[in-house]
Formats: sequence, structure tokens, C-alpha cells
Amino acid sequence: MTCGVKPTVLWGDRVDHTSLSPFEGLVPEIPLPAAPLAKVLAQLRYPRPLDFQGSASIGPVRKALASHYPVNREAKATAVLITLSGVSQQQTPDTNWIFEDIRSNWKVTLADQAVSIETTAYTARSDFCERLSEIIHVVAETLHPPVYDRLGIRYINRLEGVKVLDDLESLVQPAALAGLAVPHDRVQLQHSLCDTLFVDGNTQLQVRWGWLPAGTGIDPTVPPPQVPYWLLDIDSFTGKGGPLEVTVLDDQARDLAERAHRFFRWTVTDEFLKRFGGQL
Repeated sequence: MTCGVKPTVLWGDRVDHTSLSPFEGLVPEIPLPAAPLAKVLAQLRYPRPLDFQGSASIGPVRKALASHYPVNREAKATAVLITLSGVSQQQTPDTNWIFEDIRSNWKVTLADQAVSIETTAYTARSDFCERLSEIIHVVAETLHPPVYDRLGIRYINRLEGVKVLDDLESLVQPAALAGLAVPHDRVQLQHSLCDTLFVDGNTQLQVRWGWLPAGTGIDPTVPPPQVPYWLLDIDSFTGKGGPLEVTVLDDQARDLAERAHRFFRWTVTDEFLKRFGGQL
């Protein structure tokens, strides 16, 4: 199902949802100490470097990341398999090299054609983008891929528990309610998921939001909660790649993060921000 959104204009710290745009204007970041983020991740994809030799090429990467990510592991890569029975993961013969901090709050995963960073301890866009910039620099200086195929940043928000259903209308825009906006007093709403793709030149924004039952997810790499929940999954990414120029990618990453944040602020109300610790 595809859900349309009325474009408008956005300015200032407080949100006026009668004139707010999910795609225009600058939105100051309001820290949310109790933000309902399940995970934030970013990925850079590139063709396999010509001189990539597997484990033999990882030494310089490991050394460059040691100060922030001293815990190293190797794991078999997995592929997402989509069949008539659903979505599942399938192990492949390829290897991923995983670098984590001591508390396992931050994880960098390196493959032969991609590098990603993810966290469950997100604090601010500036911190996340600086960490992503470091990873891009390391890959560029050690593996030397000449071009990249895709850069993306994804924010996975979840409001968990049955009580959320009672409060949701005051927390998010009507468009984000999807099937919850349909009167359903005489029936049981099992699930409602909206998947929308917005394209702006070389930048794309995929937004998935809705109400899902306990134990049900849309991504096999992100375990779902064991309670009903409302999902807001924002993926901001480039539609095509180009030469792997570090400074260009740094700017692109910050722009992608800003676009995702702008859409998030459009989606949620001031009541949402206050509920999760925001100071308005």
C-alpha cells in the first residue's frame, strides 16, 4: 500500500503541522534522552576492490579502527531470501569482519563490497556522522575502492506496547496512522503497514510505518519486539553512486541524515518530543 503526503513548509524549533514540510527547511535537532530508537545504521556499498585479498587485506582496517572498535570477530555473511513463505536469512560462504566497542553499543561490519556502522546507543546526528565519516576514510585509505554504488542512513523507531495504540493519535501525524485511522470498533486490527518511496534527484527516502503484532518484523536482521508496536523506519539513501571521494561522501552523509531527521520531525508531534525527553 502506498500512502500520499501533502507537501508543505517547515521552520523553527516547534512544529506547526499545518505548515510543516517533510522535505524543505532546516530543523534544529532536539535531543531525546529516551528516544524510541531500536537501531540506527549506515552503509556504504562499492564494487569489490581489485586487490582485495580477504583476511590478508583486513590488517590495516583493524589497526585504523582499534582505538574505537577493539573487539574483532569474523562471521559468515548472510543473504536475505524472499520466497512465497516469507522473508528469511540464508548463510553464504562469504566472510564479514566485525569490529565492536567494549560495550557492544557500536558495530562496524566490513564485507568485500560494503561497510556498515550501526548503534543502539545513538545520541546525535553529529556524533553518528563523525563516526560514519571515520569509517569511510578508513575504507578509502586502506581498500581504495575507486567508486561507490550506494550510501544510505536508516533510523528504526519503535513505540512498543498496547498502550501506544491509545496514545498514538496525539504522538504522530494522521498520515502515519495508516490503517489505525480507519474506524475498526467491530473488528480487530491485526496489522497495518505503509511503505512509501520519495525521490528527489539522486536522493531517495523510503519510509515504512504502521502497527505490527508482537514478534512480527519487516527485516530479518532486526529482531522484532515480543509486544505489539508502532514502527517508523526511515531509510535515506542515494539513488546511484559515483567516484569514491571522501569529502563528497562526508557531505552526502550529513545531507542524508538531515533529510531523515526532517521527515521524522514532520511525522511526530510536540507531544511525542516531550514524551521522550525533548525540551521544547
